[in-house]
Amino acid sequence: MGYRDESYIGSGKFWVREAGTTGPFYELGNISAANFGIDSESQSLRNYRGGGGEANKLERITAVSLALTLHDFNSANLAMVLYGDTSTEASAAVAAEAVTGKDSGLLRTAFMIDTTQTVTVTDTAGPTVLAEGTDYTITAAGIEIVEGGGIADATALEIDYTKAAATYVDSLKNSGKTFEMIIDGVNDAQSGLPFIIDIWKFKPSPAQEVGVISDDFASFDISGSVLIDSSKTTKSQYFRRTQKVAA
Repeated sequence: MGYRDESYIGSGKFWVREAGTTGPFYELGNISAANFGIDSESQSLRNYRGGGGEANKLERITAVSLALTLHDFNSANLAMVLYGDTSTEASAAVAAEAVTGKDSGLLRTAFMIDTTQTVTVTDTAGPTVLAEGTDYTITAAGIEIVEGGGIADATALEIDYTKAAATYVDSLKNSGKTFEMIIDGVNDAQSGLPFIIDIWKFKPSPAQEVGVISDDFASFDISGSVLIDSSKTTKSQYFRRTQKVAA
């Protein structure tokens, strides 16, 4: 068989679900880098019969790892690298939420404010409805006091607003989960020749860094261990690559 070019530029979709579950896989999103790592330890027997060198050598696999660079900051991805739990909040009206006023700064509301909806702030002593822009401004986090306006320190306030539909990530609430992963990829250097990589058990480590403010499109790294799956008896117990044979 003659030489055939099989150079490679990979791209694809990465799908995960918690290992041991039967629900649908969800996509991790845009991933710009993915690399396996294999660590081993070796034992060597020197050749003592003259001439130097090695008479034998044994290599043992000690760890298999996978590192990914992600660009989608959705709740599921962040929960994965922050060892967190996710939950959701439905949009609903919030009436007469009691807040103690300050003469400056931000007053945090119990929920995220839907800033597209009407917000009313009332000084309960009057009661007096306060004026947006003169006494306060609205942010998603609450109301920001306008210094010199009508809100003094310790003023008893009530806020009527609509809480936004939202997702929560409560970080560092568990010890990390193990995931099953499918890489549904193509080799762009071979006219989109498809390949699949099945990873039976991937346990990510907590992120060392997750960006919050930046000038460029942000990314964050996931790295973790590809664990052995002893239930696989006729195929690799770590991961398996399937590639279409080129025509």
